[in-house]
Amino acid sequence: PPSPAALRASGKEVAGGKANAVLRGSVPGIVMWGGLFVIWEVSSRSGLPEYILPSPTNIVLALIEFFPYLLENLQVTMIETLVGFVWGVVGGVGLAVGIGYSTFLRKGLYPMLIAFQAVPKVAIAPVLTVWFGMGLMPKFVMAFFIAFFPIVVNTLSGLTDVPKNMVELVQVMRASPAQIFWKIRMSYSLPYVFDGAKIALPLAIIGAIIGEFVGAEHGLGNVILITSSQLNMAILFAALVMLTVMSLILFGLLVWAEKVVVWWRGL
Repeated sequence: PPSPAALRASGKEVAGGKANAVLRGSVPGIVMWGGLFVIWEVSSRSGLPEYILPSPTNIVLALIEFFPYLLENLQVTMIETLVGFVWGVVGGVGLAVGIGYSTFLRKGLYPMLIAFQAVPKVAIAPVLTVWFGMGLMPKFVMAFFIAFFPIVVNTLSGLTDVPKNMVELVQVMRASPAQIFWKIRMSYSLPYVFDGAKIALPLAIIGAIIGEFVGAEHGLGNVILITSSQLNMAILFAALVMLTVMSLILFGLLVWAEKVVVWWRGL
C-alpha cells in the first residue's frame, strides 16, 4: 500500500490541479472585465462629462466616502426585499398547493393570477403608496406582488409532475394522504420551488426598488432617485454597486440553501 507521505503528496497534486483549473477558467472573465474597466476609465478621462459617465476611480472614491450612508440605505432595501421574498415564497407555495388540490381554484383563481401578472407592476406602485403610505409596507407588498408568481408556477409544476406510478406505489403501501403530500409531492416539488425562488429573488429586489422610486425616505432606490436628479453620477453608480453586491450575496445564500435542503439533486 502507498505510504502516508505518498498519499499526502497525491492529495496536494489533486488540490493543485483543481486550483489551476479554477484559475484557468477565471482568466477569460478577468481579462474581459479588466479590459472593460480600462476602456471605461480611459473614455471617462478623455473628455466625457462626469455627469454622463463617471470613471471607475471616482465611483470607488464615492463608494469609500459615502459608504456609511449607502450601507444604511442598503439595510432598508435588504429588509424590504427579504420580507417581500419570504411572503412570496410562503404565499406562492400555499397558493400552488391549493390550486393543485382544488379544481375550483385551478379553474377560477389561476386565470385571475395570470391576468394579474400581465398588469404592469409600476402602475400599481402609486396605488400602494396611497393605500399604505410612505413607510415600508408598500415596498413589502410590491416585492411580494412581483416575486410570488414564479413561485406559484414552479411549485404547481412540481406538484403536478410527480410520476403517477410513484404515488400508486405508496398508496399500495397504505400511505395516508398527508404522507403522500409531505413525503412524495412536496419532496418531489422542492427543486421546482428553489428554481422559482431563484427567479423570484431578483424580482423581489426590483419590486423593492420600484416601491422606493415611487415614494420613500430611505433605501437605495431613493438614493438613486436623488442622485440622478442632482446629476451626481458617482454616488449613483456606487449605489448600483452596493445593490449588485447585495443581490449576488443573497443569490449565493439561496443557492447554498438549495444544496443543503435539496441535497439529492444532481446525484
